[in-house]
Amino acid sequence: MARSDKKFNAGYLKIDRAKHHVSDLSRKITAFLAQDPFELVTRGDTNTGEITHSIIEQEPIPDELSLIIGDAIHNLRCSLDMTIFAMIGEIAPKPDLVQFPFCRRPESLDDEIKKRQIHLAGERVVDAIKALKPHPGGHGELEAIHALDVRDKHKLILTTRSNALISGAEFNVLIPGMEVA
Repeated sequence: MARSDKKFNAGYLKIDRAKHHVSDLSRKITAFLAQDPFELVTRGDTNTGEITHSIIEQEPIPDELSLIIGDAIHNLRCSLDMTIFAMIGEIAPKPDLVQFPFCRRPESLDDEIKKRQIHLAGERVVDAIKALKPHPGGHGELEAIHALDVRDKHKLILTTRSNALISGAEFNVLIPGMEVA
């Protein structure tokens, strides 16, 4: 979806593409779950009389879901870089260093802002980025996007399922109205 300010259009296009991937992911998850890929298994212990429940995977989670998640995350991360580049890319002495300034430690944010030449965008932009706290322990969602994007460059983001063995009493607490022995 194009925006009125063409200068920032690329960042918006990346966000729109990420939304497309999330929608695609939702459809594929719904289709996968419609196949009833998991089975609830109930077992009784003849010694104690306790009943436990577990979920058994009948169909593996499709690998394609990992690819779609990675694509969505990458588009979101790129939108940040493209927005910063739209602000200063044409005036930056080193345009190849311009990107959204994530850092590993809060105390290194000022250095990262300087390295990425963000100061060229003005004090309001620098202050806004500092307020976002783009570092571990700062803005959780931003840090997750960055960390997952870095991870996806080297390894697939794996989609997994986890099993839990719970008693009938615990099951009844977790899912009220679906009483089991």
